[in-house]
Amino acid sequence: NLSDIRVELYIGKKDKETNDDIFNFIKKSKDHIESESRELFAWQNEAENITSRISIGYKGIGIADESNWQTCIDFLAEGVNIILKYIVPKVDEYFEGKNI
Repeated sequence: NLSDIRVELYIGKKDKETNDDIFNFIKKSKDHIESESRELFAWQNEAENITSRISIGYKGIGIADESNWQTCIDFLAEGVNIILKYIVPKVDEYFEGKNI
């Protein structure tokens, strides 16, 4: 965004029940994930939305000011690595043994 930046895992299966199950499975490890990653994630699973999101972000820094671009790039790279290390394995764990 122009004024803030985030990296997120978007959970968007076809039905809300599956998305809720995946989200809730991951969120059971919230304290461990946040402690190990040293990040506070935003956990969004609103009743009115089919999809869910788990994200990390910075408010007040975005791409509107070109002098912030390198900081944004660095944050995005680091954020993707954090999601890959701490969140994606939980998604994999959820799907282990399921016929998908």
